[in-house]
Amino acid sequence: EETQRRVLRYTLQFNTFAALPASTPGGGPNVLLLNPVDPPTSDADTGPSFANAAIRDAYYEQVACLATMTPDYLVLGPELNFLVAARYDEFQRFSAVYRVAYDLVKSISPDTQVGSSWQYDALRPNLAAGIGETYIEDLGPQDFIGLTTYFGYSDSNAATYPTPLHVPLDYYRFVRSRFGTKPVVLTEVGWSSANAGG
Repeated sequence: EETQRRVLRYTLQFNTFAALPASTPGGGPNVLLLNPVDPPTSDADTGPSFANAAIRDAYYEQVACLATMTPDYLVLGPELNFLVAARYDEFQRFSAVYRVAYDLVKSISPDTQVGSSWQYDALRPNLAAGIGETYIEDLGPQDFIGLTTYFGYSDSNAATYPTPLHVPLDYYRFVRSRFGTKPVVLTEVGWSSANAGG
């Protein structure tokens, strides 16, 4: 309400997770992503899945709640290329859920722009090589393409860009050639302090 009163535009990003009991007495909860990003730990472990009706229904319930806030932009799944890489079958299940959620948001808040996000620094090498990462369109309708960017997200990137001054001016040059005129939203931008120079 306050952002609307001030005539500000805002984005909500929905990253689903479960808080599980602490491993040790007095410890903090264990957080498990339900997007899900974390791959299974063994062949017997299927991990949390949108095949589970309880997870799917809870997701729809939360998406509907977020839509009532009438955000300008609603990101229904962050950095989904990691899900594609770790659990492609789960990405396909999520895509089916996402399409229903997209329609649900539009029925509640027609003006809300709905999309997802993709980790640009991980996409960039393939985009530079002319590999289009076509699974992005497989997700379903997206009013915008959300991108997260952290430059030093990997050891290789951190070595290539040891400080913000090392990031070339044309770092994002592949965005427009890949996504054409579709609106692009930078949903997360950061410089990790975990690496030297951070």
